[in-house]
Amino acid sequence: MIIVLINMLIAMLSSSFQTISNDADTEWKFARSRLWMSYFEEGGTVPPPFNIIPTPKTVFYVLCWIQERLCRCSKKAKHDKWESVRKVVKKMRERDAIYQSVVHELVKRYILKRQRLLNAEGVDEDDIKEIKQDISSFRYELLEILRSNGMQLPYLKTSSHLSKSPPTSNPPPPPPPIRQQGPVIFC
Repeated sequence: MIIVLINMLIAMLSSSFQTISNDADTEWKFARSRLWMSYFEEGGTVPPPFNIIPTPKTVFYVLCWIQERLCRCSKKAKHDKWESVRKVVKKMRERDAIYQSVVHELVKRYILKRQRLLNAEGVDEDDIKEIKQDISSFRYELLEILRSNGMQLPYLKTSSHLSKSPPTSNPPPPPPPIRQQGPVIFC
């Protein structure tokens, strides 16, 4: 009993490992996409080699900062400062919502693709062999049950552990051969 449980545990672990190793590439792509999205900033408008040179956007931000520092004493400036903080928070929430929607769409696309792949898989040779083996074992089990209940069945070659009774002294006659009427054509 313990050996069977250990074998089942080993089979489950190997199945889990196989599933994880099959999805390793996809998981890596998700992690890479997440890393790339972390590099996209609101302020970065120029690719890295050219971001050393100040852009008009940077000059505008510097001038706005200088003006804010020089004119910060008025109440209107304080109110505008809180408004700008609210705008920044609103932009951050919008950016987070966009990020969440992109990740949600990526996950949904991945799940739909996996479902399509699982549905597209047909019957292969291993499935057919397994079905043949199940039918054969069912046949021998059924014959053994019928024999154990006293039914007179012709002796068929079965495995040694299934057939406990020797063949009868007078086996039944073989069926008559089938005569063909003409040429047989297989399509």
